[in-house]
Amino acid sequence: MQPMGEIKLDGHPLPEVEGDGNCQECTFSGLALALDIAPRDRVSVEWSEDSGATWRRRYTGIAVKSGSPQNPGTSGYKLVGLMKKMEEAEARTTLAKGDLGDQVQQLVTDTFASGQWANLINPTIVRQGVPAVTSGAIIPNFQPVSVVLKEKLCPRLLKSRVAVNADCQVLFGIPTGTLLIDEATPGVQVEWQEIGSEELLTDVRFQWSTGLDGSYYLGGAPLQVASPPLFTRLVHTTAGTPAWPYGHGVRSEGVTLDRADFAPVASVGYAFTADGNSDNVTVAGDPAALSDGDIGTSMTLTSSVVASGSHPFGVIMTYPGTTLPEAVLLQSNAVQLQNMTVLVMSGGQPVKILNRYAPNMHSSGVLLFPDDVRAAVAGFAGDTLRIVLNLMATDNDLALFTCCPATVGSRVAAVAQAMAKVPTLAAATATVPGWVDPQPTVQIQRRGPNHEDLGIVTLPGALFRYQPAGVTPPGSLIGLQTVIQLGQPDTAEALGEAALIKGRDRTATLKAISVAS
Repeated sequence: MQPMGEIKLDGHPLPEVEGDGNCQECTFSGLALALDIAPRDRVSVEWSEDSGATWRRRYTGIAVKSGSPQNPGTSGYKLVGLMKKMEEAEARTTLAKGDLGDQVQQLVTDTFASGQWANLINPTIVRQGVPAVTSGAIIPNFQPVSVVLKEKLCPRLLKSRVAVNADCQVLFGIPTGTLLIDEATPGVQVEWQEIGSEELLTDVRFQWSTGLDGSYYLGGAPLQVASPPLFTRLVHTTAGTPAWPYGHGVRSEGVTLDRADFAPVASVGYAFTADGNSDNVTVAGDPAALSDGDIGTSMTLTSSVVASGSHPFGVIMTYPGTTLPEAVLLQSNAVQLQNMTVLVMSGGQPVKILNRYAPNMHSSGVLLFPDDVRAAVAGFAGDTLRIVLNLMATDNDLALFTCCPATVGSRVAAVAQAMAKVPTLAAATATVPGWVDPQPTVQIQRRGPNHEDLGIVTLPGALFRYQPAGVTPPGSLIGLQTVIQLGQPDTAEALGEAALIKGRDRTATLKAISVAS
């Protein structure tokens, strides 16, 4: 096998690049003895606009199909983009809590240092419009790098993508850029495709099956709760537009949520007790530590009651409004949740009291409220909500690392948007002269029979195919052209599948990647 390198290709390579710059696939034919491309060689496709004086790289991939040097005739070759190396490499080190872009950089740096990529991918990422986003620590547990990137990191920044471009650079962020195509330009051809709307998906109901079971009492009367308890979240695929003119299409999906998928509720006030009395507890630390998502910050509760065995502590959380959140996040040392009380308050007085009792105590984790419980509490008016956790500790001192009410964060919204199947206004294939740069957005300037302005249509640039415009009988190229797929009907579904959201298919993978507070 020859050393890894870049090989200029003469002939008619057909590279395909996504709108975000990610190299997809490239096929070509040639004489194996002349090309000398060995299996798994990195190959770059370059082109020249000045008869070979300068060359510009358009595609880089690894050869997964190559010709045999024993074959004197023409062989077929196939390259796949370097994203394949992301799929083949495992993530071996914990990503520390911090800036989201820094976590992506750490993952790329550590994987490069491990030697799994050889020198195929540049170890320095290119950030594309990445704002300051704080992300909790991730313990990958040796899952593929592509899974950690697409399933854990990208969903933390809505609409973000990861790609590997022709220059072997890892791109992360929200791709921007627009290509304007004028139908009046010589050589431009736009073919408008039929629009399929057989499938409709406007809403996704996410379901998960672990949380706070037990017996619930509302105002002293038993509250009927489904058995096993049902925990769901209905998400509209497009924010702000729940009222679709063509109705709704809803699909349910199982999903495993972890601590990092929840956002703490703001403006929470805390009070603490030991053995049922606030006078019995000494508090050390800042309550902000309970909702900052950092395992390194905590509060310590110390009981003054001398007792053997278990020690009861109480945490009282009060916040504005009366909407019961999806969950309470709890992480501590050697503690179990014994029972819980929720009070709907008005003017400082309880309007309605919800009590939960369970035969088995819950330890730390994501404590989810069943749908029936949340619906029951939502029926009462008030100005604040108070959640009281009755905790049983095995020591006189109780360290609380996380303890806060929380709602489902942006990940489920990102997944729902990726799954959306709504009627598109247009879908087309545009052919333009030359090899144009890939862009995530393409605008088409429509023209009438007399080149009159018919307005601009904006569509996502799904895939850019680079090819010769024609070939003369001796085999010489007649120019170059780019064929662009616009508004590809199944792109959204493909993204939804790539996001690994189907719990029935990906539960094992989702559970394997741990997220630390």
